[in-house]
Amino acid sequence: MSDLTNNIPEFSNSNSQLLPSLYSRLCAMDKTLPANPQEVREGFIKEAFLKIQTRQQEEINYLSDNHPEVVAANSKYSEVFKQNTSMQVASLEAKDAALNAINCELITQKISKYSNLLNLEGYGITRLPVTLFQAEGYVD
Repeated sequence: MSDLTNNIPEFSNSNSQLLPSLYSRLCAMDKTLPANPQEVREGFIKEAFLKIQTRQQEEINYLSDNHPEVVAANSKYSEVFKQNTSMQVASLEAKDAALNAINCELITQKISKYSNLLNLEGYGITRLPVTLFQAEGYVD
């Protein structure tokens, strides 16, 4: 955990006007963050970064251990997961997109055109990507 903490960016007063925009991008990756905090402060941003990075690393570890064939099948996933752990929003967004794509792939494997039931119990997904359920063919 201390390695993660060392990678949290420092913000100067000169770019404090960017904090609300940055926070909005973080909220897009973690719906548990308060959507409208009274004031977005540097400490608030750092906590959100660390929370997201920690959760993503846990998901990456879990999926790599439990679904190595899916992670290894697409070199793009491996490349994204091996990216520097520096706290850059773009890096977090790339990992978020890769985690969504892997979970979409896992869920899609369980969808049968012969059944209207989808049982994911014990299948080892880490999230339900909204984009999957908005995809053509899955929307009534």
